[in-house]
Amino acid sequence: MDVQREERHPTEREDVSTNLEAERLLGRRPTGVFAFDQPVELGYVCPVCKVPPIVDGEFDERLHWSEYNAFIWCEVCNVDWPSALCVPLEGVKDPERPWTNVGREDAVTVFLSTIQQAVDHAAEQARIKRDGNPRSMASGLTTQREPAESLDIEAPSDIGRQLQPQADES
Repeated sequence: MDVQREERHPTEREDVSTNLEAERLLGRRPTGVFAFDQPVELGYVCPVCKVPPIVDGEFDERLHWSEYNAFIWCEVCNVDWPSALCVPLEGVKDPERPWTNVGREDAVTVFLSTIQQAVDHAAEQARIKRDGNPRSMASGLTTQREPAESLDIEAPSDIGRQLQPQADES
C-alpha cells in the first residue's frame, strides 16, 4: 500500500483542528514533554479514516497525541478525537504487544481514564482559582487528590441521578 505523506511536520500546519470544549474540560498537554510511544504503537486508530497502523513494515506516524489531554489528533482527517473512540472494538491483542488497546474492555478503560482526567483537571482549576498558583511539572504534581466537593467544581446537580441505573417500572 503506497501512502502519501506530507513532507513538513504536522505541527507546522496552520490549519490544525481546535476544540475549545476539550481544552476547557481536560486542559492541554504539557509542552516540552517527549512521548515515548506514539498512539499507533499503543493500538489506537483513527475512527474515521482508519489509516492502518503499519504501512510498508513501519508504524504510520500520522496519528499523534493531541494538544488536548485524553485526545488523539489524526493528521489525515485533521480532527482531535477522544482517545476512547480510537480504540478498535474488533480484533484481538497481539501477544507480542500486550500493552496495546484493543476491544470493548480497553475502550471502556480508556474512557474511564478520560473521565478521571476531566475530574482531576477540574479539581486543579478549582485549586488554582482558590490558591492562585498552578502546580507545574517541574515542581512535581502530587498524586494525592483533594475531594472534588471541597474544590467548588461546577457539575450538573442531577449527575448522581443520571449515573444511577434506572429501575424497571413494569
